[in-house]
Amino acid sequence: MDEEKLWVKLIKKNKIKLDTVALCQDDYWHEALSVACRALDISVPVILPRHEKDWEKFKLTRFNADDFMEAFPYDYMEIEYINLNKPRAMSDDPRNAV
Repeated sequence: MDEEKLWVKLIKKNKIKLDTVALCQDDYWHEALSVACRALDISVPVILPRHEKDWEKFKLTRFNADDFMEAFPYDYMEIEYINLNKPRAMSDDPRNAV
């Protein structure tokens, strides 16, 4: 079972109004974004270099209304990569010591 997913959230007034999850491989997030946008019935945003940089560094990026060619009735869209097969890393914070 594939446990790599793209979580797409449509945010308005700091609340998730709509969201969906699409199967995603890290290197092919553009295709998963297209599938998710189709499911949410919104246009696919323009992907800029800052979105690529955020994705490479954090596996998360945010699209504002200005990033869409058509009217976008939300404050922003946030996408996040989720890999359920990979264990979450603990921070180096000493308060996490067992």
